[in-house]
Amino acid sequence: MTNDKHALRKIDIRARSIFANAPDAMLLVAADGSILKANLRAESLLGYTHGELKGLAVEVLLPDHLRERHRHVHRAAYASRPVSRPMDSGRELVARTKGGGGCRSRSASCRWGGKPPGRSLS
Repeated sequence: MTNDKHALRKIDIRARSIFANAPDAMLLVAADGSILKANLRAESLLGYTHGELKGLAVEVLLPDHLRERHRHVHRAAYASRPVSRPMDSGRELVARTKGGGGCRSRSASCRWGGKPPGRSLS
């Protein structure tokens, strides 16, 4: 392995560790809205066991009355202009837990890497 490849591998391992162990809940979401990865804090806060969030639509974490608008309006707007931004913008957001309860949330979206396009970190 060349020095450059070795250095990139070390950076990748460190980034994965930071994501997994961050004190804040974090999700990696594909352009189609499916959750690719959730860190330990997200799983714990939302009441899911390890790996349960993977593959679910991110909208399962939203209150019922917000799901369709998020799916058809907000997700499309972000896909057309994927810039880092807060998602709460003066509103109080509530994430829906596995048990159906809610927990207050502050949320932001940012692009994660260049390829494949459409991945975002929330």
